Amino acid sequence: MASSGKVTGKYSNNDDVYISLEWEVKSQDKEANKTVIHCELWLRGNDSYRHWNFYDHISYITVDGVKKTNSKTNFDTYKNPCLLTQADFTIKHSSSGAGDFSVSAKHYSGVAIGTATISSKNFTLPTIKRISKLNSLSIVNEYKGIKASYTKYNSSFSDTLVIKCKTFTKSVSNYKSGNTVSFTSSELTKLEDILGEDKTITFTCYLKTYSGSTLLGNSNSLSKSGTLTFNGGPKVYIKVSSSNISKVKGVYIKPSSIYKVKSSYLKTSSSSIVKS
Repeated sequence: MASSGKVTGKYSNNDDVYISLEWEVKSQDKEANKTVIHCELWLRGNDSYRHWNFYDHISYITVDGVKKTNSKTNFDTYKNPCLLTQADFTIKHSSSGAGDFSVSAKHYSGVAIGTATISSKNFTLPTIKRISKLNSLSIVNEYKGIKASYTKYNSSFSDTLVIKCKTFTKSVSNYKSGNTVSFTSSELTKLEDILGEDKTITFTCYLKTYSGSTLLGNSNSLSKSGTLTFNGGPKVYIKVSSSNISKVKGVYIKPSSIYKVKSSYLKTSSSSIVKS
């Protein structure tokens, strides 16, 4: 594969001058799955004579059957090299992102050097990576799940949704656009521990697109924030084994930061868990 190329052709009556078709990738559009190439046809080389035509000569470039002709540009080998014609062409890629094209060219000089021909030549373009595009995120039930919408460019590829929140990470293989990912009870506990007393939560997500087991690349990432109403922070459970225990003072715990539990008078009961 190449992002540029060149092919030449001889004139029928002169071996010292020739035409050179030179192309390069101008742009690639992942969503439209196409490449625009820019082509130029030049007259190059020198002999002992000056050749020119200010009136009747025609040159054209053909890409995948599309011909673009120029019969207006003058040429003069004294001003070598001479640009005969130039044009842009659009090449559509396959669903896998692969692309190629065939190109040929001709110049009817109208003078002694005769006609130059470039026979059809095939080139392979850089593959367009058909990585899925993440469009939107929504948080489900404050922090208990995530739903993502994305554009899939190739139905044979698979996507893994990666969900991050601070130090929390979850990956969902073969994720389908619009599906809700619900966190397990253990994952919710991890999130609650991470969040502590925060009143907002922010999830950042992106997709990993695979062709079979081969990773093609990562999509764009999106973040979504929400407001929490649940009681953040760690929970403290006190097991009472004696009715003589009626007051707890100055309890401190330290997960990722320090929280102070104010003095609480506890009412004993038959239950071993009195207050949380």
